Amino acid sequence: SILFSIMFSISISTFLFGGIELVMIIIPAIIFIINISDFMHLLNINKSTEIKYKLFYSQLIFIGKPVFLTSLTTAIGFLSFTFGSFEPLTRFGIVTTLSIFVSLFIIVTFFALIIDLRLPLKSKSALTDHIVKLIQFIYPHRKIILISFLSLSFLALVNIKINNYITDEINTKSKLYKEINFIEENFGGIKPISFTLFNANKDQVKIFNEYLNLNKTSIDITFTQKDTTLIKSRIRDIGSLKSNILYNRIIEFSKQKNISFQIGGVGYLFDQISRSITIEILVGLILAILLIGFIFVILNNFNLMYLFISLTPNLVPLFSCLGLFSLFGFYLSLSNAFIFAIVFGLIVDDSIHIISAYSISRKQNHSISKSIEYCKKKTFHAIIKTTVIIIISLLPLLFSEFRSISQLASITITAALIALVFDILFLPNMLQKYIR
Repeated sequence: SILFSIMFSISISTFLFGGIELVMIIIPAIIFIINISDFMHLLNINKSTEIKYKLFYSQLIFIGKPVFLTSLTTAIGFLSFTFGSFEPLTRFGIVTTLSIFVSLFIIVTFFALIIDLRLPLKSKSALTDHIVKLIQFIYPHRKIILISFLSLSFLALVNIKINNYITDEINTKSKLYKEINFIEENFGGIKPISFTLFNANKDQVKIFNEYLNLNKTSIDITFTQKDTTLIKSRIRDIGSLKSNILYNRIIEFSKQKNISFQIGGVGYLFDQISRSITIEILVGLILAILLIGFIFVILNNFNLMYLFISLTPNLVPLFSCLGLFSLFGFYLSLSNAFIFAIVFGLIVDDSIHIISAYSISRKQNHSISKSIEYCKKKTFHAIIKTTVIIIISLLPLLFSEFRSISQLASITITAALIALVFDILFLPNMLQKYIR
């Protein structure tokens, strides 16, 4: 199912946009995780039957609906990329969204084949049993764990900042980064900045150049033609935050000296565009999260408590992960804002299965306690299997020389572990308390 889904996603990209772009190389990893997650839930069969159609129909009713809902919410997460102004991300969002629904059709088809061939089905394993017992072992300490999660979430809100470096994609331990760092240290930096001065006399040009030198800006060439002076320069890769502070200082200085000028160059363009696109991705992610919450409200007779219940188990792991990484100097950049949008689309699946299982049981007029037990029986082993497979499959990516790839692995693994603990320890209690 994974291979077929990837083939279809490549075909969709080729048909719509004439090929595969660099940003789309992450789609196979997304499809892999989505396929594994959905299959684990469909294969989580507690009561088998000799009648194949009845078994297939029963799984589609009780598990297939939540699987479709997770596909819908995951697609919404990726569809948020289409609201940005960066065209490659827009195309990525379209291709991923279409691929998710194609994958869902393929998964259901292959699940039918599994039942038709009477392949052995097993809902539990020794490993998942041990993990459930381990999480239950730490259950008495859940208040400490919850305080830790909330503290990390608070740290994320206080400490996180948006910043972008040209070298963000390069692993600091790689040979390429060392070579770039050598140029940074010895040749004045790698970020090209240009200044165009209008109607400036020689004294003003000289004063402007001296001020640039004082601010660690290396001037390569100064060229004057008629009433225009072009200054080509470079600065070190100090990040978009510090760069914008530098630009503002230069603007204030120029106003004081009555020098009319315009900033340009690839480095300046990078600072402005990367920040705006990062903000667009984060805004799109927030809108997607809220939309998912309201979908739950609509599906459950406009019960607004579902907004709180559906958002909390997805936001807390994300913010906890963000807070944990912020302790090590982490900042939001174009690449990892993109990663967090991907991670949200992936971790939202488990909580939706738990909430859906509880909701289905309650609609069948089962008691709250029975619904919680049904919820645990139907979902816990499947979400543990999914998390284990995600972690194992992403471990090799931790060693990638491209930082966005290694960060995709580290952020996803961390968020998936936090989400697993939160979903098993706290989500059933939240359902029991707030959804009656």
